[in-house]
Order: sequence, then C-alpha cells, then structure tokens
Amino acid sequence: MKHELELKLQALLDGELTGREAEEIAALLERDAEASALLGELRNTRTALLGNELEIKLPESREFYWSKIEREITRLEQAPATAPASAWWAALRRRYFASLGTVGVAAALMLTAVVHFRELSSDTFDVENLLDETTALTFRSEANKMSLVWIYDNEQPEAEPDGDFDDDDTIPQT
Repeated sequence: MKHELELKLQALLDGELTGREAEEIAALLERDAEASALLGELRNTRTALLGNELEIKLPESREFYWSKIEREITRLEQAPATAPASAWWAALRRRYFASLGTVGVAAALMLTAVVHFRELSSDTFDVENLLDETTALTFRSEANKMSLVWIYDNEQPEAEPDGDFDDDDTIPQT
C-alpha cells in the first residue's frame, strides 16, 4: 500500500478531508480490503488512546503556568543586549592564548634542545689531573670525531748520550 493512501486514511479518520476526497476514499475502501483493514486498525488505536490517556494534574493552574513563561520571556527581552565588559577578554583568551600556549611549549622545547646540543658539541673540555707527578695533554678532532688525552710523568728522563738515535736504535749502556 502506498504511503499517500495511508496518510489519506488517517486524514479521513481525523475528519480533515473535503467531501469529494472522502467520497473517493470511501469508494476505494469498498474495493480494497487491505485499505479497509488498515482503517479499522487506525479506529481501534484511536479509541484505545482516547479512553486510556492518563490525566496529569499540575500543582499550578494552567493560566499561572503560562503567565510564568510569559514573564520570563518579557524579562529576557528587556535585558540589556550588551555583553559584559569581561566578554572581550574571554574571547581574546579563547582565540589567542590557546595558540600562544602551544607556541610557548614549542619554544621551550627548542631552547632546551639547543642548550643540550650546545653542551654536547663544545670544542673544549677539561681533564682534571689529580696527581702532581703527571701531566695531561688533550687533543680533540671534530673531523674524526675523537679526543685524545695524553698522560705522562713529570719526572725528567735520564740524560741521553750524545748522538741522534732512531726508535730502532738501542741506547749504549755506560
């Protein structure tokens, strides 16, 4: 059954159809058993709803209830249309401070990273020597990414005999 026919049956039951439309639907009901069955169900439903509807009592009379609504509407219409002075501050805070907070966090992270990496890449570093008898020399090569610390004794080596010796030569014993 078409939805339009169902709506026309409901309109017939509610008394909303003109005389000509009501006659057309009545003729249709004589021919169509399904349509007449639906009209019967709609009548039964309407009867059940009308006879069993709960009555709710309000603590106030109907006139008093509606007068309260009318007073509230009047009060809201007469309220000043200007926003409070702090509204511009709230709008500014919502619009700009949220993004400024994000930018601030990002700037703090970048500053922390720069300070941290600057400490890692410093060209000089100190080697503390705790012994008085030794000395330490330090060499750092950024190209090779290495540091060399040379530690040697402060004691003077024994005097070498005259003459130039290579590393392979032996020193004569005296």
